[in-house]
Amino acid sequence: VYCLVRRKNNVNPKERLKDTLQFYFGDKYKEDFDSRIQVINADITKTNFGLNDNLIDELSQDISVVINSAALVKHYGDYDKFNLINVIGTKNVADFCKKYHKKLYHISTTSVSGMGLPENNLEKSKNVIHFGEKDLYRGQNLNNTYIKTKFDAEKLVLEETFNGLDACILRMGNISSRYSDAKFQRNVSENAFVNRIKYILKLGVLQDGFKEHSTEFAPVDLCASAIVKIIQSNPKFSVFHIFNDNLISFKNLVQYIKNLGLNLDFVSDKEFSDKVTYFLNDPNLKKEISGIVTDLDSNKLFNLYANILLNSEFSNLYLQKLGFNWSNISEEYIKKYINYFRQIHFLN
Repeated sequence: VYCLVRRKNNVNPKERLKDTLQFYFGDKYKEDFDSRIQVINADITKTNFGLNDNLIDELSQDISVVINSAALVKHYGDYDKFNLINVIGTKNVADFCKKYHKKLYHISTTSVSGMGLPENNLEKSKNVIHFGEKDLYRGQNLNNTYIKTKFDAEKLVLEETFNGLDACILRMGNISSRYSDAKFQRNVSENAFVNRIKYILKLGVLQDGFKEHSTEFAPVDLCASAIVKIIQSNPKFSVFHIFNDNLISFKNLVQYIKNLGLNLDFVSDKEFSDKVTYFLNDPNLKKEISGIVTDLDSNKLFNLYANILLNSEFSNLYLQKLGFNWSNISEEYIKKYINYFRQIHFLN
């Protein structure tokens, strides 16, 4: 495995990767450096990744597939920075793959649908827009900088397939803590979903309307397994949806959280709005829920859902043929999930 890693904060790329793998896996891969794991000091935002022609040619001789999982994934920030990494970086990777005839697996996000949800109850809606593996633009809202640049990256990859690029796009769902032990991403504060849970727990209330809805958890180790199985199968298809359609209802989620001794109750829209107003009017409490303010409408309520329904029927059938099935999100998993964030002091 050749890992392109850039130097950051004057830290050597190999040390950066060692440190990251140590955090997630302990000493499991310690002995693999310079043999199974090769670290290349490179930057995908630069032409030829900032490498000289000889090294690029040498790399091209040794590799068979390219996985582009590099991305800026915050849900807010400076457009130019997002564009540089998510779009220009993807173009440079695609150019390399085209030049040397390598298959590209591009890691994307179901958020390109405009924050569509794999929501069962949406089927009842008259204006629902189905967003499956064959869809790219269905009139969805692309105002969010992260979503727009990931959408543009997909568009670029798909356009290049008409110019000789062999590529497959993997749209990831709501990536969550490992199923095995609930370990989560290092930069947890940058994860939008976990932040929402944190702020809702600070409020201690959730709108009654959520009782009719469900949400998705896609444990990262299961996602990784699905990705590897797809790559090993060398598919001829262009897009897969990698999200867990074994949804968990908000009713169950809230109950599981309450079983852990945390305060969270369903309340009327007015009670929810009043509680938000109370927090916003107190300078000390305001910062406690700062992260969800942009999710609320003018009435200080959550918009319960978009009118876009994510579909993964084809991808799931394909994965089942490869021997992969998504696990159910049980109370035991939610318990491990919440307790992990307590242990790292992200949740009080």
